[in-house]
Amino acid sequence: MKSHIFVAIQDSNRFFALGIQYILQAYFQEKGCTWSLVPAASEIAIDLMVLAKPAGWAKQPCRLWEIPGSTLLGTIVVRENIIDRAKSAKPSEGELNVLGRREKPDALMCLLEEMYCQACLQPWESEKQSTDRYLQLTPRERQVLQWIRRELTPNQIANRLSLSVKTVSTHKLTAMRKLGFKRSSELYYWLLQGGLGQDRGL
Repeated sequence: MKSHIFVAIQDSNRFFALGIQYILQAYFQEKGCTWSLVPAASEIAIDLMVLAKPAGWAKQPCRLWEIPGSTLLGTIVVRENIIDRAKSAKPSEGELNVLGRREKPDALMCLLEEMYCQACLQPWESEKQSTDRYLQLTPRERQVLQWIRRELTPNQIANRLSLSVKTVSTHKLTAMRKLGFKRSSELYYWLLQGGLGQDRGL
């Protein structure tokens, strides 16, 4: 489990959002984790999203669902009435965690505990997937990513590897596709988290 959790809360009810923050503070402190509140539109990979059910729910998927497995804990959907869970659950919401707005704080704590335990049970699967994806990279793609992690520009990387800037860009995009990333920011975050392990062959 990560030692620092990034959380986004998207709810127009400020008092409810503050209550959620208070509960999260107590929960993560008990777990020995630090956490930060970030905007829902942040470029940072969000580990936990608390999202009030918006109007036109079926037409407004959460940004975090674009990349399966991109979150550590997942998404909590806040509904006005918990009965909605049984009446209007949609197939796309099958794996989401639903919280009624009028439920007691203990309900959120229990939900967080379930999500936390689930995240702890499957770290080896994520690690295996990352390893498998890393092994799909060619040596040249790994080199390009290693220099990107060291914050070199495409021109600098091209000079070091005796390649054209276009070729460097192609290697980067191919590596992103193999690793399952759609945005450069996701690749950079992965690299900063040690996604390549120790530098080899530079």
